[in-house]
Amino acid sequence: IRSSEPLTCVFQRERTLGHLRPDAKSASAGVSGHPVGGPGTLPEWLTMTQPRLAHQTPHGRMYARSLSGLPEVPSITTVIGMEKTDLDGWVGWMAAQSVTQDPRLAESVGSAARLKQVARQSADAAARYRDAAAERGDRVHDYAEQVAQRALGRPHTMAEARARLIEHGEGAYADRFDEWWDLY
Repeated sequence: IRSSEPLTCVFQRERTLGHLRPDAKSASAGVSGHPVGGPGTLPEWLTMTQPRLAHQTPHGRMYARSLSGLPEVPSITTVIGMEKTDLDGWVGWMAAQSVTQDPRLAESVGSAARLKQVARQSADAAARYRDAAAERGDRVHDYAEQVAQRALGRPHTMAEARARLIEHGEGAYADRFDEWWDLY
């Protein structure tokens, strides 16, 4: 990656090595910068690839973790196309968990007003869990972006992003990302 390229560059499948490489060419250009297939056809980088780890199944495209492994990981397009599942049961379970783990529960028994207060504050447990997960995801993605900015020789706040993860007890995410970055 050249430091002058935008971070959000187009990725093109490198068919021979099975790796992704950045390619700053326009959507109308092929690998050599010339149109592929003539007018009205999609460029090669935009067509569906056939990675060696991919398998078509009755449930959609799945990926194996190795060439000798069974398909076990759904493709992102398979996941996006899944039917939405009703989460009411999970929402109720999260609320019930919150009530049973509330330290005020024991002292609230016998007082309808206090029990209502515990129940009311537990009702949005699923939303709090979701919001906390989203905030964690933002911190993790920010760290990953800062690592990439550093690798490109651009201004970055990688140390600060790592510190935010550690501050929230999430330093292992940064450690694992660093391990992944070094491997790939």
